[in-house]
Amino acid sequence: MNTNSNSLRAKINEKEEAFSLQNHARELAQLHNWLGLKKKGKSLLPIIKDQGSYIKNSYTEINEYYYKTEDIIPAAEWYLDNFYIINDLINDITKDLSKKFESKLLYLASGDFAEHARIYVILSEYMKMFDKIELKHLREYIAEYQKESPLSSAEIWAIPIFLKVIMLEKINHQVERIIHIQKERRFAEDWLSSVLGQKTENIELLSKPDLDVSQTFSPVFIEKVAKRLKEHGSDAKILLNWLDNVADKQNMSVEKVISNQNYYLTSNGITMGNLLATIKIINSENWAEFFEGVSLVQQILNNDPADVFRKMDFESRDKYRHEIEILAEKYRVSEITIAKTLEKLAQKVKESPLNHVGYYLLGKGRIQLEKELANDWGKVRKSCYELLFFYKNRPSLAYIGFIAIATFLPLIGLSVIAYRIIPHKFISFIFMVLPLSLVLLNGISVCVINKLFLNLLPATFLPKLDFGNGIPEENKTIVVVPVIFNDPQNVIEQINQLEVHYLCNPEPNLYFAILGDFKDAPKEKMPNDNKIIDAGITAIRKLNRKYENDKFFYFHRSRKWNEKEKIWMGWERKRGKLLEFNSLLLNEGETSYIVKSGNLKLLKNIKYVITLDSDTILPRGTAVRLIGTIAHPMQRAIIDEENNKVVGGYGIIQPRISITASSAFSTPFATLFSGRAGIDPYTCAISDIYQDLFGEGIFTGKGIYDLNVFQKIVKNRFPENTILSHDLLEGIFTRTALATDLQLFDGYPMKYISYVRRIHRWIRGDWQIARYILYSRIALISRWKIIDNLRRSLEAPSQLLLLFLAFTLFNDIYGFLVGLVLLSLCVPLFLNIVNNIINRTITLRILKYEMKVGFAQIFFTLAVLPHLAVVQVDAILRSIGRQIITRRKLLEWETSADSEINTKCTLKNFYLYMSPNIIVILIFFLGFYYVDIFIGAILSILATTWLVSPYIAYRLSLPYKEEVDSIPLRDKIELKKISRQIWAFFDLFVNEQNNFLPPDNVQLDPYKGVAPRTSPTNIGLTLLTYLVAEDFGYITKKNSLEKIRKTLNTIKKLPKWKGHIYNWYTTDTLEPLHPIYVSTVDNGNFATYLIALKNGLKEFTKRPLIEKSMLEGIKDTRNLIKVNTE
Repeated sequence: MNTNSNSLRAKINEKEEAFSLQNHARELAQLHNWLGLKKKGKSLLPIIKDQGSYIKNSYTEINEYYYKTEDIIPAAEWYLDNFYIINDLINDITKDLSKKFESKLLYLASGDFAEHARIYVILSEYMKMFDKIELKHLREYIAEYQKESPLSSAEIWAIPIFLKVIMLEKINHQVERIIHIQKERRFAEDWLSSVLGQKTENIELLSKPDLDVSQTFSPVFIEKVAKRLKEHGSDAKILLNWLDNVADKQNMSVEKVISNQNYYLTSNGITMGNLLATIKIINSENWAEFFEGVSLVQQILNNDPADVFRKMDFESRDKYRHEIEILAEKYRVSEITIAKTLEKLAQKVKESPLNHVGYYLLGKGRIQLEKELANDWGKVRKSCYELLFFYKNRPSLAYIGFIAIATFLPLIGLSVIAYRIIPHKFISFIFMVLPLSLVLLNGISVCVINKLFLNLLPATFLPKLDFGNGIPEENKTIVVVPVIFNDPQNVIEQINQLEVHYLCNPEPNLYFAILGDFKDAPKEKMPNDNKIIDAGITAIRKLNRKYENDKFFYFHRSRKWNEKEKIWMGWERKRGKLLEFNSLLLNEGETSYIVKSGNLKLLKNIKYVITLDSDTILPRGTAVRLIGTIAHPMQRAIIDEENNKVVGGYGIIQPRISITASSAFSTPFATLFSGRAGIDPYTCAISDIYQDLFGEGIFTGKGIYDLNVFQKIVKNRFPENTILSHDLLEGIFTRTALATDLQLFDGYPMKYISYVRRIHRWIRGDWQIARYILYSRIALISRWKIIDNLRRSLEAPSQLLLLFLAFTLFNDIYGFLVGLVLLSLCVPLFLNIVNNIINRTITLRILKYEMKVGFAQIFFTLAVLPHLAVVQVDAILRSIGRQIITRRKLLEWETSADSEINTKCTLKNFYLYMSPNIIVILIFFLGFYYVDIFIGAILSILATTWLVSPYIAYRLSLPYKEEVDSIPLRDKIELKKISRQIWAFFDLFVNEQNNFLPPDNVQLDPYKGVAPRTSPTNIGLTLLTYLVAEDFGYITKKNSLEKIRKTLNTIKKLPKWKGHIYNWYTTDTLEPLHPIYVSTVDNGNFATYLIALKNGLKEFTKRPLIEKSMLEGIKDTRNLIKVNTE
């Protein structure tokens, strides 16, 4: 009965508390409505900076007092032990609460808190009612407030920030109290010392002036003096009487003061502890979930007629809300008004994606939404708005038009200058110089216009469905890696890489396959073929047995006779490999796949295919996000049946391609050029001008495609034996979206020669599809992409020819022509620096680095210009010749891996490969006939640079040397002393008492002894110290193995979560410490330590039992003993 009544009373109290909270929230909202709101107010940043500085600067003073006196103040102990949390709190607030963020908030117009942020006042009132934060109460409080006065998204997002601000204010008050207490206690000690002095032994000798009752002392002072005097017992009777009189004068007794102070100190300690606990709660809470629980905009969007909004991932939902914020500010209406307008527009239609609210925020329906808002709330009057609206409505006209203007205006200017300076050569200028100048000026214009548009236009975001809990059956996907094999070892390497892809993306309904081809051969079957197939089948079966999930597949094609190429090869190379694999998945008939290893039943109803290159890395979680992107209704392809092409949505999603660190830092050449940005459809698909302006990107052969859509559009689209660079065309006809928030990692050529060979392949491919410029069924901007690629392949030849004309026939305008060449090389560097200045990301260090790298790139490009130009001309002529004359070798291809392997990095090979430089230099010697001494000197320098350019390219293509500096003997002795001391710690404290686990620390000054707790990082590090101790000769191999065994046995006993070690354990009881959690960082460290331990133990069997290191270890121990005894 008693239990039931207590339970009932608790429920009644809870309901009363909730009612009181709700009442307070409603009344507060009504008050704020009456006081009024405005957009500008008082910034809290100056106060926060002052409080933060005070709290941080107080640390030294509080810490010194604590360690010198060991005087216990509970709040000070909390402060010192958790200072890192307080420091992080200050840093988080100063980082998150910017002036830009504050400008989005609403402020009270009048009242006691006039010009304060409304959300700050709301939370301050909430914190007056509760000591700790309970999200349930806070959610109810905010929800009730919004019934009277809705909050903006910015205000709701500001809740955790302003809760931290309030915590900072309270901590600041606590620190002030700590400093006050310490000062008063120090004053008390000083007073006692001055009053007692030498009279400590005979307190009765104190004179009346020493005990002036008229003075006023603080309770802290009285409490401290009283405690000290009680240590003297009855001898301190005079002083105690005096202290009673002092306390009595303040209407208190000494006992009451002591009692009050004890209570005060304890309560302050509890308060400080609660504040720190609250900070941890704020940091650990899922505020995104809280936001979506209280946001009124969210509640409206959840009613999306298409029922898609709730199924999207958080980033996509947040993007929608952010766009609503932008529109609300633009049209000066509430966010709720925008959300309701979206809902109304989506409810008018039933067809997808028009019935989805996102169509009107991020899709083509944005124009319709803004027209609706303009009709209801008036047009937007902002600078550049009409211009941006024009860009979005007529992107091709705007983009190509601006490029044309930026190209032809300087071209006309150069023509006028030439006519005035060399009128007698003007006709020659028009036919010889003007076309070359057009190529370079167009390249400069493209760079400038791209940078301009990218700064004006917001980045395109592709919304995604949330498949974080698993890929649905209807979105089943397979990751494929098309590869050409010439060796069984290559097969094993690729399947190992396939396993890495799986480990990074171990999702249900996601499968992984290798699509293999044999290398081109004079016969259908070669001696090594069966070994390659056997290696692939064996490795795939081994993987499927290892993971017991049948997720891995190996497919391999037979060679087919190619009449045009007169060789046995895989049909249509990579393009044919994918088309035939698609046919296999769709059961469209026979293919040339002779090997199909794996459980093929699982591949039934595959929806999407992710295609990668052999050196591509698929980062963790990227596959799920790619699938979520292409599966979203906004991205689903809409096919024009008449023209058989995608006209809405996308058939392909192309992620951003970044360079792997291992390849970028493999050689100086790769380091110098792998970081270059810009419109480069091959290397780094990071420039999103096409996606941002035209709504479609460029396919570079790595991404995800809709199986049925891709096969329907591409299968019979292109003639055989004619398309080498098929990716761009496939992307044009199936429509490609560039997802710049997703990325894959690719390799970069290590050597200059392999880089040039790759350029040669790409240019041949680009010129093979040049005829599609005249294909009227594709959009103007798609044809522009092809033209732009062709223009890029003409840049190096145009630069070289312009230099030649500048030094020979047109030396009268030498400065203009050379300046144009240099400008075309310098524009990317100049634009990059200007962009950093505009974005305020430039510093002197960054500027120096940009200039250093930029000028190094320019110098190297100039140095290899003759060779690069010859290679590009050769590629163009070969492509045209093979298309028109021989009609052979149109599919000639060399993989990047083969290119690296086949390139011998010797100086002789570089000079042989770049021998065309000599011919170019001899031709340029004609310039000496035309130029004066000064220009002749420049020509001589240029010719000399070209002559040594093979050596420069060779040196930059050499791998970095691993240089290890030798340690001086004196430093080595000192380091060995330190290492022996470190081992002494582990040898002494990793013992049976601590269950052979390392204590976290041992504090000697002031002495606190062993901290009986440990972590996975500590344990892993200890296991390696056993190895190192044996290496240094401090212990024998037998001792090392015994210690390792004992620690591993303890690890087996530890309580775990699904095999993972918790972050903290007591070393004596092996119980996990609260709060119990698993740290991915510490467990990652532990795993790497175990790998190192495994490899280290393998060496044990290869080394003798007694080694020279044992004598070194004895010597180190002797040196350490010698130092300690001295």
